[in-house]
Amino acid sequence: MKCLYSLIFALVCLSLHTTGQSIYREKRYTYFEGLPSNFIQHSFFNENHFLFCVGSKGLTMFDGYRFSPVERVSHQITAQFVKGDTLYFEDSQALKKVSVLNLSDEPITVQAKNYTDADPDNDHFHALYVDSKNRIWCHDFTQVKYVAPQGKLYTYPLFPDNKRLFNTVTFLEIAPDEVWIGTPAGIFLWTAASNRVFPHPNLNIHAILTTSMSLGPAGQVCLATTDKKLIWINPKEGSILTVLQSPHEETITGFIKHDESHLYSHSETTIWELHLRSGNFVPVHQFDQPILHVQMDSLSQQFWVGCSSGLIQLIPPRRGIRISRWDNQEGVRPAVVQSIVEDGESLLCLDNQGRLWRTTTNGDSWEQIYRNRENRTYTTLQQVDGKLLLLSNQGIFQWQNGNPVRLPIEPSATDIAPIKSILASTNEFWLLFPHNIVRYEWPSLRPISRPFKNQQSFWSDNLWNDIAVDGNGRVWLGGWVQKGYGIAYYDDRQETFVEVSDRHINPDHNKFVGDYYNRIFVSPYRPAILFTAFGGWNAVDHEGHIVQQIDATKYHFANNHLQGISEDSLGNVFFATAEGLHIYLPSRDKVDQISLWDGLPTNDLLHAYQVLQNKDIVLGIANGLVRITPKDMLSRTLSNRLAITKIMVNGLWRYPESDRIELNQRERNIMVYFSDLNYTDPNKVFYRYRISPADEWITIGNNPEISFNQLSPGDYTIDILCYDNLGFTQQKQLHISLIVPPTFVESKLFYGLLILLLIAFALAIHRYLLNRQRKEEAYKRQIKEREMQMLRAQMNPHFMFNTLNSINSYIIQNHSQDASRYLTSFSKLMRNILDNSTKQLIPLEKEIQTLRLYLELESVRLEHRFDYLIKMDSDLDLSNTCLPPMLIQPFVENAIWHGIATKKEQGTIALYFTSEEEGRLTVVISDDGIGRAKAKKQSFQKNLPSHGIKIVEERLLLHHPANRLEIHDLYDNEQQEPMGTKVILYIYFDLNYARNDY
Repeated sequence: MKCLYSLIFALVCLSLHTTGQSIYREKRYTYFEGLPSNFIQHSFFNENHFLFCVGSKGLTMFDGYRFSPVERVSHQITAQFVKGDTLYFEDSQALKKVSVLNLSDEPITVQAKNYTDADPDNDHFHALYVDSKNRIWCHDFTQVKYVAPQGKLYTYPLFPDNKRLFNTVTFLEIAPDEVWIGTPAGIFLWTAASNRVFPHPNLNIHAILTTSMSLGPAGQVCLATTDKKLIWINPKEGSILTVLQSPHEETITGFIKHDESHLYSHSETTIWELHLRSGNFVPVHQFDQPILHVQMDSLSQQFWVGCSSGLIQLIPPRRGIRISRWDNQEGVRPAVVQSIVEDGESLLCLDNQGRLWRTTTNGDSWEQIYRNRENRTYTTLQQVDGKLLLLSNQGIFQWQNGNPVRLPIEPSATDIAPIKSILASTNEFWLLFPHNIVRYEWPSLRPISRPFKNQQSFWSDNLWNDIAVDGNGRVWLGGWVQKGYGIAYYDDRQETFVEVSDRHINPDHNKFVGDYYNRIFVSPYRPAILFTAFGGWNAVDHEGHIVQQIDATKYHFANNHLQGISEDSLGNVFFATAEGLHIYLPSRDKVDQISLWDGLPTNDLLHAYQVLQNKDIVLGIANGLVRITPKDMLSRTLSNRLAITKIMVNGLWRYPESDRIELNQRERNIMVYFSDLNYTDPNKVFYRYRISPADEWITIGNNPEISFNQLSPGDYTIDILCYDNLGFTQQKQLHISLIVPPTFVESKLFYGLLILLLIAFALAIHRYLLNRQRKEEAYKRQIKEREMQMLRAQMNPHFMFNTLNSINSYIIQNHSQDASRYLTSFSKLMRNILDNSTKQLIPLEKEIQTLRLYLELESVRLEHRFDYLIKMDSDLDLSNTCLPPMLIQPFVENAIWHGIATKKEQGTIALYFTSEEEGRLTVVISDDGIGRAKAKKQSFQKNLPSHGIKIVEERLLLHHPANRLEIHDLYDNEQQEPMGTKVILYIYFDLNYARNDY
């Protein structure tokens, strides 16, 4: 093991000189981007992958879009430690802990501070550390201490005379129940078995520790010290394995992350990566201010750096982008690679200073193989028929044995360099100049004097920028044409160049994206040749017909200056601009931009553009190359972490514990904030939502928030998904269950109570009207009863006078027995009338008894001038059938006095009581008197009968609305002479209508 680490030490020492420019891009967040404070001393991720920042104003949550201060942790935090999803921290009040999953929870006080006593040690809980048994380790002025899970405080005095807090006390759990404590007085050991803190018996390290880390399964421990060393220790033996010098002799102040082969650490200004297997220290990024803390997201490989001026996000290049640069020599200005050739396992690059470089295809190392000392202007590096050619203003050179060798070709003009060369299918070597093409035989390079048959203006008036040969051997030109469009092909039969803007080829000139074309690419995947221009690009088939038009008027380009272009097997077209690399995605019919945000070192990509045999794209930049792997670049970029950040309900913030949000009856306005938690370019992540599976998706763009105002009561399901700029949809979706209860006036209870209230109100009105009606009817009945009583009062004296006269007559005539019977009947009748006069209903039995007595007395009084008959149905219940008193008597009296009394012959009065219909009594009173017509002619009978009948009829209707009266005149069937009257009374004796009145 010692040999192994000695080897690592040697490798490290050899590699410390390695330098290189950072491939990471900085994005800074400050108070102006929403941070509560610029001082960020710590950061960490919780289980849901929200980023939390600890600063001078407490705890803040960040979701990639917005900073959300945690109101319950708003005091300045002086020490912190994160274990799982629990933050242990010290503020001005106490040592506390709080869950960072449920931000609605109040912090729990572990140990309160006491500033009022004389002991300063209980005012501080510095350098927090929590071990596997949840013991909270810390220190104060004179002692180290820990708080047990049960709350008991254990203290161990180590610095009895100390008057200030140390910033260099560290804790590290080596094994369960064994903690190492690094202090300015040395390394101490605590074990649960001894419950003591004592100097480590095997480690005699005089330098002060700055940080420490356990290296995982192997169990080794790495300590960083103030004397700029890394010390590797075997904790089981307590022995030092090796001591390494820190890179660039910087003091390591923190370890960030480690796995089996990598360890990240940082000093005050630099983040370093240590390859444990090779022993190489590689600088990751250097800062212009002191680092307070570094956090790394292992999934995205992003670093989050806290400092005194805010939070810095280090963004690595996008997947599929690799940057390779050579180290620039001092005093030499940077050069841009302008031409690239693939040569076996390496790439040859020509820069704009005429230097030639060789690099491995992965860009790990660079070698300058040629330096331009001849003051030549080299324009292009090409491989033609296996020969590596350098085109310059002084001729054509072939690269041989490490030197450029001039080919026997006389340039057409001594001061103009050719733009490009091709090998035509006719075994001719063509050199393209801006205003002409020079041809040579190949490989003899003898000049071909046969001119093209185009007019001279085709060359002199136009500017040609690129030349290419398609798969059929046809030669194509692209450039600027003064009086047409800049695409032409060579017709070898006519020995002339044909412009594809000819109306016979492309009658619709609107398909051209411009008239200034720059670069040509022959697609190996379809019969098409691609031309870039200022303003877009065109694809033409082998006959020159435009088959595709992608221009800036329809698609979004960050820049209209297009140069290099290529196509992959899926039809995705890559083209370089002055504002980054653009990609046309035919599956979405959209153009996407790859820029500095994605990890490009520059957006200026107007220089070299080369497609390698493995289909990677290589772009020339200052002092190096950018290598693009299309397959990786077009892969998914989202991390499947979509989650709710927070919600605002009626203007108040809330942190939901789950995807179920339940409002109360007064809450109707809600804003839902969410995030993909990928922390990438927010302009390349898009969101859409729908209210329920039946509704359509609504796109909300790059702003992940939804607002609902004046929500109607109900249960809503809100589905949210996100997708990237390439059209890939993140697998994880949000399914928010939003429950909006009805207000009291919208609830079923309210409607039930309202219905009951309406029913009660209706019943009350009905009862009121009914009572009013009953009172009116009772009043009317009282009036009618009074009228009836008055009628009876008028009738009774007359009746009594006549009856008494009759009795007196019997007495005078010494008919004492008749007088006695007559008087007895009269007394019974009077008693019945008096009893019945106080009642509203009487049994039918009593009414018949009264009628019988009345008829008997009247018959005696009239000297038996009429006979009477009373008949009843056998099934008629005389006791339980009730009717108003004196209801039938007026009709019997009318029959006696108006029908029988004036008749010369013997008369008959008949009463029939039947129940033809259930609940109804039918009473028929018939007589064989003189009839109503003759009775009206009797002067002594003025209107009394009609008045009494009207009163009886009204009494009938008052007692039941179905009661009715019928009066029929009886006639002789032969002579039609009046022969009596029949009265029919229909009386409902089941008097439910007025039962409550009786």
